[in-house]
Amino acid sequence: MLDLLLGGPGEMPETLAESIEFFRAIGPDCIGAALGVRIYPGTGMAALAAAEGPMETNPAIRRRYEGPIDLLRPTFYISSLLGQRPARLVRDLIAGDQRFFPPEEEGDGGATANLPAQRDHNYNANQTLCDAIVAGARGAYWDILRKMTKHE
Repeated sequence: MLDLLLGGPGEMPETLAESIEFFRAIGPDCIGAALGVRIYPGTGMAALAAAEGPMETNPAIRRRYEGPIDLLRPTFYISSLLGQRPARLVRDLIAGDQRFFPPEEEGDGGATANLPAQRDHNYNANQTLCDAIVAGARGAYWDILRKMTKHE
């Protein structure tokens, strides 16, 4: 399995397409397509996001919590050059290729509703994976998910 981390600073539809096509050409069994770079306090990513203006109004900041920005809580950067629905863009570029674990579609409206769920990559919050492990499945999480979900 290979993993893509998409949506970083400067990412645009053309670079997404280039990355996805490159990974497709390599021919791995599975390709994770994670969207969004986690921002931690005191890091270069935090400084870059802050330099773009107030994080509360920065369209590149994605989170699923209310109130002021708290970088100790999951807060992500997704390049605003990817538009309002970057997960949909990634899914369109993947075009149903069953080797990819695509990001989940965003919800409607607001900074707290538009972060992709990342269900396929966050294995501690993936109910399908957790149920499979309880039932006795063992091995790499991506292989268990591939067998259980068949990338529907």
